[in-house]
Amino acid sequence: MNSWLEVVIAGVIVLGILVAILRTGQANPQPTGRLMTRILKVEGDFEGIKHRVGEMEKTLEAMERQMATKEDIEHLEKLMERDAATSKKTWDAIQRLENFFLQDAINGRKGR
Repeated sequence: MNSWLEVVIAGVIVLGILVAILRTGQANPQPTGRLMTRILKVEGDFEGIKHRVGEMEKTLEAMERQMATKEDIEHLEKLMERDAATSKKTWDAIQRLENFFLQDAINGRKGR
């Protein structure tokens, strides 16, 4: 009879363990639901941040496409130097013409 008693006790213990394992998910549903809500909120926040980062990356790419490169700036500086030289030559020519007309006017009055 001792062996029957030991088998019954062992069976009750195993049955208790099985019941505890099967009920583990049902034992505390409220905190699990609250945890799920918090996880979903964090996941939503993460998706929002991910979307904003994507928009910022697009904006940066657009800005990079519009930015002038060092070569562009150097080319513009050369064009400005060339225009400055042309402007100087034009101004010098205007001065010569002005001097010519002034000299001609002065000489014309003296000759009369």
